[in-house]
Amino acid sequence: MALFVGLTYGAQAQKLGHVETQVLLETLFVNSDIQANLQLKEEEYKVQIQELVNKIQVLEAEFQNPNLTEGQRLDKESEIKFEYENYQNLLQSADQDLQGYLQQENDKLANQIIEAVDAVGKEHGYTYIFSSDAILYSNGDNLTEFVKTKLGL
Repeated sequence: MALFVGLTYGAQAQKLGHVETQVLLETLFVNSDIQANLQLKEEEYKVQIQELVNKIQVLEAEFQNPNLTEGQRLDKESEIKFEYENYQNLLQSADQDLQGYLQQENDKLANQIIEAVDAVGKEHGYTYIFSSDAILYSNGDNLTEFVKTKLGL
């Protein structure tokens, strides 16, 4: 009988809660400067890309000059190929850089959420806090607002 009472007490002492992690992530993202920084980076790449496009167009126009010697034409063709490779490399590099930046910033936001959830759990005596994204049914406490407060949102 004492064992049964102890098990019942242990089960009742556990507090379960959940947070809407997607809502938290989106709210943090909107309230951060990530989007503005991403746009600045994109604009910088657009300028560099446009400069290369312009350079390639000039080289192609020069290549069309009927007064070029065969040697000059071969040199111009090599320049065009070289700049086109630079263009392709820049596109790939820009994409990787922007994706990397976004992933790095999202990881930082996720870590902030984890730290805030941990703090809320400790402050309010929760045994488990789950993500609502992975729960099909919840009768536990929704702690999203507590976590938002902890995050300063």
